Amino acid sequence: MNGLIMAQTQEEPKGKLSGALFGAYFYNVVRDTGINSLKNAAYLGEKNVNGMTLQRALITYDYKWNSNFSSRIALESDEKNFTASSDGKANRFSMYLKDGWVQWRFHPYHALIVGLQATPPIEMMEGVWGNRFLEKTIIDLRGILSTRELGVGLKGQFDSTGVVKYHLLIGNNSASKPENDKYKRFYGQVIFSPVSGLSLLIYADYQMQASVRDTFIRQMVSGDILTNAFSVGYKKKDKLSAGVDYYIRNAKNAYNTGSALDNQTGMGFSAYGTYLFSPKVAAVLRYDYFEPNSKKSGDTRQLFIVACNLKPVEKFTISPNIVVESYEKTTRTITESVTARISFNWTF
Repeated sequence: MNGLIMAQTQEEPKGKLSGALFGAYFYNVVRDTGINSLKNAAYLGEKNVNGMTLQRALITYDYKWNSNFSSRIALESDEKNFTASSDGKANRFSMYLKDGWVQWRFHPYHALIVGLQATPPIEMMEGVWGNRFLEKTIIDLRGILSTRELGVGLKGQFDSTGVVKYHLLIGNNSASKPENDKYKRFYGQVIFSPVSGLSLLIYADYQMQASVRDTFIRQMVSGDILTNAFSVGYKKKDKLSAGVDYYIRNAKNAYNTGSALDNQTGMGFSAYGTYLFSPKVAAVLRYDYFEPNSKKSGDTRQLFIVACNLKPVEKFTISPNIVVESYEKTTRTITESVTARISFNWTF
């Protein structure tokens, strides 16, 4: 009898396959004549260029041995990764490892994750934004933080309510690439959810970097980087979602003024919202402000996204949208970039 009871309660391993495919037909309506030489521009390409693009093809397999051990492996292809032909030129879309981790839930409220995994703030920021197929979050788009890191993470909550959650991670500071130095990156965040649908995130990470030589004082000085981020998000199922993301980044001795090495402080701000008129029709708005160096003029960028998401069937979205990126004046006025797109997103 005891053996029969144990057999009935034994957990069976199970796996799940999922994925996503999204891209767009785009048309570069307006471009500056010098757009391709402009720094910190998210939308390049000459005026009147148009065509199809595949921004992501993602295949994910989740496997759960039992309530204590689970794992994930994911492969992704995007518009920036290609195989090389015999002449060394880009040839075909290629797949690379997106996720590869094993999780041990050693306590009902706490889990240890080892391997290639999501960096702490990405899950909440992308979850509230909810329109990754239209654009990345600001910290991802502007290269402030990679969405993946190879390392050891610890995440969980402090009680059964989940009002306060945490996520810690020690990583190689090389994103998805193999480690080639001794410098690490330390991540930490706390998320407060005081009421249903509302989340507040406080995040910080510290990047260890190789020392740099300050030729003005003829000494080696620190090149470490500290990033702080704050995010507020609200979601009401099948009705609306809205959020604000803000970050500030301080890189030690990264700005050469011409007479000294000074710290470089940059910041970014993103406000966005999605309103569902019905399960099949939604309006999307987003505004970004990006300042890579507060001590230097001419490099501020602003981004505007206006979209209408149409869902003819479950798990498939078509979205006519307009993206405008504007650029701070330097020695001349820089014409904004205007891109018209019909984007699509399929998930399974």
